[in-house]
This record gives sequence, structure tokens and C-alpha cells, in this order.
Amino acid sequence: MQDNLPDIPPSPAIASAKAGPEQQKSNLFADDKRLVKIILLVGFGLLLILGIAAAILEQVAPRGGKKTAEEELFSANLWQIQVRPNQMILGFFEDSNKNNQFDYREKPFAKVSVAIRRSGETEPFRRVSAGIDGLVKIDDLNLGDYEISLDNYAEGQSGDWLFFEEYQQSGEFLPTAWRRVTLAAQGYQELIGLFPYQPPLLLTLMTDSGISWYDPERARVYGQSNTVLVSPAARGRNIYYLQEGKLKKFDWSYRTVSEEMIWLEEAESGSWWLSDQGKTVAYLSGKEFRFRSQIEDCSEGGFLYEGVRPEVKTAAFIDETSWLVIARIDKDQLWQLFKVNCNEGSILATVGEPINVGSLGGDWFYSTADATYFYDQDKQQAVKYTALGGGEGISVSADKRYLLKKVAADLPAQAGNWLAVDYPEVKTSWVEKHYLLTGITGEPTVIGDAVYFVRAKPCEADGDCGEVVKIKLEGSSVWSIASVWDLKNVAAAKVLGVVE
Repeated sequence: MQDNLPDIPPSPAIASAKAGPEQQKSNLFADDKRLVKIILLVGFGLLLILGIAAAILEQVAPRGGKKTAEEELFSANLWQIQVRPNQMILGFFEDSNKNNQFDYREKPFAKVSVAIRRSGETEPFRRVSAGIDGLVKIDDLNLGDYEISLDNYAEGQSGDWLFFEEYQQSGEFLPTAWRRVTLAAQGYQELIGLFPYQPPLLLTLMTDSGISWYDPERARVYGQSNTVLVSPAARGRNIYYLQEGKLKKFDWSYRTVSEEMIWLEEAESGSWWLSDQGKTVAYLSGKEFRFRSQIEDCSEGGFLYEGVRPEVKTAAFIDETSWLVIARIDKDQLWQLFKVNCNEGSILATVGEPINVGSLGGDWFYSTADATYFYDQDKQQAVKYTALGGGEGISVSADKRYLLKKVAADLPAQAGNWLAVDYPEVKTSWVEKHYLLTGITGEPTVIGDAVYFVRAKPCEADGDCGEVVKIKLEGSSVWSIASVWDLKNVAAAKVLGVVE
């Protein structure tokens, strides 16, 4: 049966396929590859941008937008509490970056109290301390003008040490001056940033009771030892001392105490010396020389010479496990100078009987009753230094540059005169080069090109305990007074060091 429908013409694509020559394969797949590459590049770029953004946000808030419990407590109490009309709320935080804004990771500050008084009055009617969340709430106030002041002199305990830290608000020390605030109908709310005061200079002072760190600009004690220390030694910022048969180290930077060496009970009552790096301690146990060290090759021992342990008078470190020792084999013999390396020693030739010795880096000096001699290790020779004379009482600066000796005073007017010998200059030219320092009443300490000493006196009722004087070597090779600082409420005997 034939239908009457017209024939449908073929589509152009089909006609072309039938009639034309063989066509190339479609480029659709190649276009898909290009598109995939573009998508991957765009995706990688987005991930990179998101990573950078996440890193930035991590500095502002923790991952997930969650704050620590402490942060939540502080922010909730400070910003979400509805202040009542008759209430003041002051929130305190430790402003670590000193921008006067509460930033992420900054902590609430609780070591502060607020004194409040009515405008025109001289005494506060209330003092309120901050809570652990850093908040001070003052309730039941009438509307009007008040004056507030912030107060704090915080104490920080660290074992045997006590610190009196101070804080500032925008450069003003606590207690702050009184300032006016107005309590309006909606109440009063304020956020206040405080930050610890960092003294630019501290003097490490030796006192009758131990160590005190003194802030000369603020004229007050910044920190002190809680216990009496046995012959403390300063090494840079740190303090070493013997306690309960142990060598302990107080680390200034972290304010921690560590036990460096133990089993030193016999050294408590005897003389002891500490190496320049603090790794070895030598001491007299009765008349016997002993040592303990952190150096493994020479960890402990004594001084043995030809099978005999000599009686030791005094010693000085050459390096961490080598000493200069004045000793004698028998009590009927003269004292001799020994160079000791760990346990073994050898005799050094001297001009006369040595009674004092000290290290000058690679070189050394020794004194007899009549004279003092410098020994140059490179030239293997000793040279007499006339101006120093003989006897004991010569000290050496920490950098081995200066020797100090008190000049014998024939007249009262000559009291307080000290001789400072510049050893590197002497070694270079072998010419006696020294300075006469006058008017030094206390034992001086040389730190670099400066000399510090204490002019002490019995503390008076107003806290005046004398002064600390710093003299410095100027370019003209003349020593002149650089600074004079008053001592308030601390009786110091000597400046052990400087913390800057």
C-alpha cells in the first residue's frame, strides 16, 4: 500500500556525509582537553588564594573562627555584658604590641586595681582589683563625674628569686595620674591596654643578702635573690652560685634556675672558682684542689703531681679544664707555680716565690712579694711590670684586658686610688701603660671600657644608700665620669655586671 506522504529530503549533514570526501575527525575532544587545563589552572589559583587568606585569618582568629576559652571569657564579659546605669566596667589586657587595641592572642591582665574618687576630693572611696578575666566592676554609683587611677607593682616569683615588675599605660607608669570619667545614664565601659616596663639598663649589685638587679633610671630594685648566696659569680646576664652542694645557674632571659653540677658539698665553705663559660667549677676541699666539669674528657678530679697531691693556695682558670695553681708539695717548701691540665701539672719557673696569679687569655701574670710579672706565652718570657709592685689584690676584667690593683695609700688623700693596666697595649709595645683612677671608694668592676664602683653609706630614712659611679675611657685616653646613679633602698657593696 502506498502512502500519500511526501518524501522527506535528507538533512544537509547526511547529504554531505554521503556526497563529500572523507572528513577529518572532530576537534571537540581537543577542545575538552584545553578546557580541562583552564579549569585546573583556575582551581589551583583559587586554592592558592584561599590558602593565603586562611593563613592571614589564622593570625586574627583560630581555625573555625573559634577563640580560646580565655578569649571567649574575656570578650564575652567585656563586650556582651549589658552595663547598668549606675555601673562602671573597665576591662584590662596585656597590650603586647603596644597599639592600645585588643588583638587576638593578647591576654586579659589581672595584676591591676582601680582607685576611684569623686571629682574634687583627694582620697579614693573605693579600690577594686581586677578579676582573672581582667574586669573591674564598680557598682552602685551616682551619675556624674569621677576620677580614677590605676595601680600595680606586680611581683613575680621564680624559685629563689623575686622580681618587682612594673607596667605602663601609654607610657605612663602605674600608679597613673588621676583622670576624669563621666558616668552617664547608660553606664560607663572602657577597654585599657597595659604592657610591662622593660628597663634599658640594670645594674647587677652584690649586697649583704645576695644579688639585686637595680634600675638606675627608676631608682628602684627590679629583682633580687630570696636567699643568701655563697660567692655568686656573674657570667654575662646569668648568675652562678653554690647551694646545698650543687652549682646552680640562674638564667636571666628565662628566669629559671637549673642545676649545673652536683656533689659539691665540700666547696660550700671553701674558696671556689668558675670558668669563663661556666662549665667547670674548681674549689678547695680543705687544702686539696678539686674540680667538677661538664667537659666529658675531664669531668672530675684533683691535682696530682708525681704521685702526690700538693697543698693549694690559690688558682686561676686558663680555659675550661686548665689552671694556674700556686701550690707546694711539702709545708716546709716554698710555694711554686704549676700549670695544670685536668689532673696533671708541671712546674713553671718564677722569679721568687709566687703569692698571686691570674690568667690573661693565652698569657698570665704572677706576683711575688716584691714585684709582678707578665708572662707572654708566644715569646716564652716573663717581663717585670714595675708600677704594679708585688703582693696580692690584683683582679682581672672579664674580657682579660684590664688588671686592677689598689694603690697603697701613704696619705689619707691618696685613699681610693686604683691602677688600671691595659694589658693588650702592654703586650703590643712592652711599654708600661696604665691609668691612675682616683676617688674610687669601693671595689671597682671593669666592663668593657667602663669602670663601675659603689660609694656606699648606711641607708638613711628616705632610702638614700649612696650612689653608683660609672667612669669611662674616652678617646683622649682619659678616664672621666660618665654617669652617677643614686642608690635607693638597697645597700650595695659592688657592681657585678650590667644587663642591657
